[in-house]
Amino acid sequence: MKENMKLSKVFISLLSIMTIACHSNKIGRQQNHFRSENIFFSIAEQCVFSISKNADSNTGEGICGELRFQYDYSIHPYEGPLTVEEDFIHGFRGNYYAKFFDIIHIDAKLHRLFMDSVSLISIKKKSSDVGLLFSCIPCTAIAKLSFRGRNYLYPFTSNPTLWIQNDYIIKSDTTNGYIRKIYIAAHDSLASGLYLYPQLNPRKNNKLSLTTRYSQDKQQLEKILKSVTMKNEVSLE
Repeated sequence: MKENMKLSKVFISLLSIMTIACHSNKIGRQQNHFRSENIFFSIAEQCVFSISKNADSNTGEGICGELRFQYDYSIHPYEGPLTVEEDFIHGFRGNYYAKFFDIIHIDAKLHRLFMDSVSLISIKKKSSDVGLLFSCIPCTAIAKLSFRGRNYLYPFTSNPTLWIQNDYIIKSDTTNGYIRKIYIAAHDSLASGLYLYPQLNPRKNNKLSLTTRYSQDKQQLEKILKSVTMKNEVSLE
């Protein structure tokens, strides 16, 4: 009887050890399976990367099972469909900034130096002229800007089509020093993707663009794109 009890205890102990070992191995396999990386970024999928055959080694392809995407890590990669906010930022860096700094009495020699110090807080459609930095009858939108601790309402003319976006679901957020935009196409004929760029000195630093025609599971695609992390950065999820 005692021998049977001892054997039972040994069996239970072995079973417990095997269960823990199997569980640990399973977690390890999952962790290894769900993280692939190249020299620029990592992604929570089992992927194979290849570099483009042209001279630009910052572009290439990633194949993750049925998902195939092109990547571009450079100063001017594809940004995806423009949002209202991005459209204004392009306009501000193009010529709006000169008028902005002139009105708030910043010397012209310092305009480009201070350009990246201006933050866009929000954009809304124009409904009145109250509090605007300057009068603008044809302007259709207002950008709320922050510079040196003060806020300014900058009126501008916005592209009306950007306010009604039927071809894409676009989600933007800020995380770990990067601005991340994920756009999921509503139609198979359009590309979906990720645009990831640093908040500090975006004009001088490389940005990451991923584009794909994959459209089988849009929720899963969004999850995968959201898992992309720049090398040596904390996970963006």
